[in-house]
Amino acid sequence: MTRRSPTAEDEPPRRRDRAETVRDEAVERACSRLRAQGGLSAEQRAAVEELADRLLERLLPVSLALQQ
Repeated sequence: MTRRSPTAEDEPPRRRDRAETVRDEAVERACSRLRAQGGLSAEQRAAVEELADRLLERLLPVSLALQQ
């Protein structure tokens, strides 16, 4: 099996994957800090995750559009 070089077609999925990784890391850092400050309920964690998801969905298309 030969590996091909990344192309422009590969960039949006790769960028989304990277953005999702950054989002997940940021959510974990924020939740860890909130737990250390006195706890974090499941509802609060869900709110942090929802915020991160919404930011990703709004910012990723802008990033892809600027690239073109």
